[in-house]
Amino acid sequence: MKTINLYGLLLFSATLLINSGCTEDDNIYNVTPINTLPTTQNIKLNVSAGDDIQVILSSDSKFLILSGYYIARGIQGEIINLNNAKIQWKKKSGPSSYKLENPNSIKTKVSNLEKGIYEFELTVTNTNGLTGKDTVRVIVGEISENSKEIIFKDRKWIFPWYSTIEIKDFNLLIPQNSFKVYIQRENNSQWEEVASILENAGIKYEYFVETRPDGGGMYTYGSLYIFYYGTDTNDTPSVKIVY
Repeated sequence: MKTINLYGLLLFSATLLINSGCTEDDNIYNVTPINTLPTTQNIKLNVSAGDDIQVILSSDSKFLILSGYYIARGIQGEIINLNNAKIQWKKKSGPSSYKLENPNSIKTKVSNLEKGIYEFELTVTNTNGLTGKDTVRVIVGEISENSKEIIFKDRKWIFPWYSTIEIKDFNLLIPQNSFKVYIQRENNSQWEEVASILENAGIKYEYFVETRPDGGGMYTYGSLYIFYYGTDTNDTPSVKIVY
């Protein structure tokens, strides 16, 4: 039987380790970290002030709701819960006439607007001092002579189910007891009335207002949605609310 030289085997193994450049520290600590805990160095604060708005406001109300949101994502993309964040809305540019009623709230009413282009900036600062900013533009084309209507100009179609237009925070803008909805397509100067989806009218435009607090998992609470049962959605229609 052949005898194994253990001393020579150990010496040979040590020589291989030295020649390969490995050290004790390399073997113990050179490991890719898993589920790294977020720190202030690897968190990104993402802030949105909402979609730009182009609108014709009624002469008596002249207000809109500006609504923003914020999230913090760790370096691996996980969403971090933020508490006690500091909120600040301010006007960056635009006509001198305006009023921010709740500048330290995620949702704020902006009133006393006049014709022109406004820019409002949302700044969010969390408890670690991280800051995120975003700007929303409000284009007031004119002030309507009808004191009981608001027109939202150049709305965009969204998907995926039906071709849809969304008016956010509708529940805060319009009295919910009585109103009518109209749509005006770019290739048509006429306003077409939009029926409530509860009426089962079977026409090409229908609307509903999301009233479930959880949004039903598909829609945003308080938003007005107009459904179009057609395919020609390359334009940017206007939506009129008469109340």
